[in-house]
Amino acid sequence: MTREILFGRQICGNLEESSVREWLCTDGLGGFAFGTAAGLRTRRYHGLLIVSDTDASTRNLALAALDLTVKINGTPFQLSTHEWTGGIISPAGYIHLEQFEIKEGIPTWHFNIGEMTLTVEVAMDYGSSAVEVSYCLQHSPGPVEIEVKPLCTWRNADQERFGTKEPQIDKYDGGFLFENAFFVEGPGYLQNGLGWYNGVYYRVEANRGLPPTEDLFCAGSFNQLLSPGETTYLRAWAKETGNKPEQNLADKSRRRRTGLYVQAKAGSDPTKLLCGAADQFIIKGPNVIAGYPWFGVWSRDALISYSGLFLATRRFTEGRAFLKQMCEELNDGLLPNTTIGRDRMYNSVDAPLWLIQAIFAHYKATRDKDLLNEVLPSLTDIVTSYTNGTQYNIKLDQSDFLIACGAENTALTWMDARINDIPVTMRAGKPVEINALWISGLQIMETVASLCGQSNASFGSLYKKGLQGFMKRFPNSEKPGLYDVVDSFTGTDRTASTQTNDDSCRPNQLLALALGLFDAHIGTKDPYGIMRSVAPLVTHLGLRTLSPADARYMGRHRGNQYQRDTAYHQGTVWPYLLEYYITGLQKTGRPYNLFRESLESHIFDYGLGSVSETFEGDAPHAATGCPFQAWSAAACLKIFAETDAGKL
Repeated sequence: MTREILFGRQICGNLEESSVREWLCTDGLGGFAFGTAAGLRTRRYHGLLIVSDTDASTRNLALAALDLTVKINGTPFQLSTHEWTGGIISPAGYIHLEQFEIKEGIPTWHFNIGEMTLTVEVAMDYGSSAVEVSYCLQHSPGPVEIEVKPLCTWRNADQERFGTKEPQIDKYDGGFLFENAFFVEGPGYLQNGLGWYNGVYYRVEANRGLPPTEDLFCAGSFNQLLSPGETTYLRAWAKETGNKPEQNLADKSRRRRTGLYVQAKAGSDPTKLLCGAADQFIIKGPNVIAGYPWFGVWSRDALISYSGLFLATRRFTEGRAFLKQMCEELNDGLLPNTTIGRDRMYNSVDAPLWLIQAIFAHYKATRDKDLLNEVLPSLTDIVTSYTNGTQYNIKLDQSDFLIACGAENTALTWMDARINDIPVTMRAGKPVEINALWISGLQIMETVASLCGQSNASFGSLYKKGLQGFMKRFPNSEKPGLYDVVDSFTGTDRTASTQTNDDSCRPNQLLALALGLFDAHIGTKDPYGIMRSVAPLVTHLGLRTLSPADARYMGRHRGNQYQRDTAYHQGTVWPYLLEYYITGLQKTGRPYNLFRESLESHIFDYGLGSVSETFEGDAPHAATGCPFQAWSAAACLKIFAETDAGKL
C-alpha cells in the first residue's frame, strides 16, 4: 500500500496548519466529500456527502459532519473540532490527532489517547452518491464505547441554512431518512438529542467576504462498544441512489485507485497522486468537472485539460467518448462553455478551437483514424462558422484573415472574470491566443482532411493567409513579444478610429510559440522575443496574468468577491500556463526541468494530492481559488509524466 500523504503531530496539532490542508473524495457523478486534515469545517462546502444533480450544475450539502466521542473507562473524549460564532473552538478534538494520511486516495485520521488508537477513514462509492465512514479500534487495553452524532442539512452547497423550523426525519432500518433526501445508517441508532447546532462558523468564507455562519441539525446518535481490532461503519447515501452501498468502500476505492496507476503506467509517487487527482475530475458521461468545490462542467477547462486528464492517464476509450460528445454539443460552431441552472452559455470563443487541438492530440496518441472520419464534419462546421460569422461577433476578418470577436458585457476568452456583468478584461478585438489556436487549428484541419481522404485545399489556403496575417499584425515593433490583442476596443464601439493594439504583458502570447506558429523561425532561439517578454510573469508555480510593472497589476488575490475578481487576471498566477511556458523553453533551447520540485511541494500544501486554481502574484505566492482545479492538475500531470518518461 502506497502512503501518499502523511502529517504528524507538528501539523495535526497546529490548527492553523492542519485546517488549511484539504482532502477530497469524489463519487464519479459530480458529488463529493470534502474537508480538512484537522477535521474542522472551514467552508460552507465542507461535508461528508455533497450530492450532485444529473448535469453537475447544482450540488446539495447533505451530511455535514459526524461528531465523534469516545468513552474510555467511562470518561468521554470528544474527537471532533468545530468553530462557532465569535471564533470559539469547541470541541478541540484535533489535539488528540496523532496522524493524518492519505493512502490510495483514502483520507485517514489516527487519534491517540493514552493506550488507545482509533483510526477513522472516509470513502465514497464510485458511481453512486454514497459515503462510508469507518471507525477501527486499532489498539486499546479494553473495549471502548463510541458515540457518533450526525450533523445534517439539505441545502444548495453555495448557500447557507438556518434553523427556522424542524426538519422531517423518518426512521429507517438502522438509521433515518432526512427530509426525504438522504439516508444515514449505522449501529445503535437512537433518536435522542435532536436539535439545531446554531452558529457554526466558516473562517474561509469570512475571509472571502461571504456569509460565514449557519445552523446544522443533530439527528440523533449512533452508539457501539468496540473491542480492540474491531471496525464499525456508518453510511450515508442520496435517496435517488437507491439501495445502500456495500460495506468497506475504502478497500473497493483503493483497488480502483491502484488500477488507475497501472493503467496510466505511472512512475513516481507524485505522478500517481496526480493520476488520482485526474480521476476526481472525470465524471459519468464522460464529462469533466472544472474544479472542486464550486465549479461544474466547463467545456473550455475540460478541453484544455484533455491531454493531461485522458491521454497522460491512458483513458483513451473514455476520452474518445468525451470528444464525440463535445462534437454533438456544437451549435453554430460554438460549445456551451458552462451551464447555469438549465441555461447553456455559449460564451466561449476558444472552446471549439481547443476541441480541434484535443481531437488531434488524441489521434497522435492512439492513431484512431476512425475518430477523425467521424468528427470531421463537426470540425469543418467550426471552421465554416468562424469564417462566415457566428454569435458574439466571432468572425474572420477578410483583411488580415484573423479572428475577431467581442460583444457588450461579454468576456469570451479564458480571462472571463466579470463584476456586476462587466468584464474585468474584455479583450475584445483579435486576441493573440485565439488566433494562435485558429491558425494551428487550420493546419490540423488540413492534415485531418488529408488523412480522411478529403480535399484540404480550403483549410490550407486559410492557414497560409492566417499565418501571414498573424506575422504581420501581432509582433510588437517597439518592444519584445507580441500584442495581447490587436484591433482592441472597449464597449460596443469597434470603429477603426477606436481600435488600438493592446501591448499588455500577458502570458497569452505563449500559445503562439507552443502551438508551433514560429517553428519556421526557431533558429532565432527566441523568435520575436516572446520568452524575454513573458520573463516578468514567471514564478516557480506558474505565470502571472499581468506584469508587475503594469500599473493595473494586483499582487494579492484575496478579500471579498469584488476584490478577488478584480485581481483574477490582473497579476494572479495560474499554474496551468506552465505547460506552454515549458514548451516555449524547449523550443528555444532553454533549460526546462525547473518547476517540478515546487509543484511536488505544493500538492502537500493546499488541495492535498492536487493542484490549486491560482496563486497570488506576489511572493510567497500563497495558493488561492479552487483548491482542486482540473486544468492545473492536468498540466502538472502532463509535466510529471513526461519527466518520468525522460521527455523532460
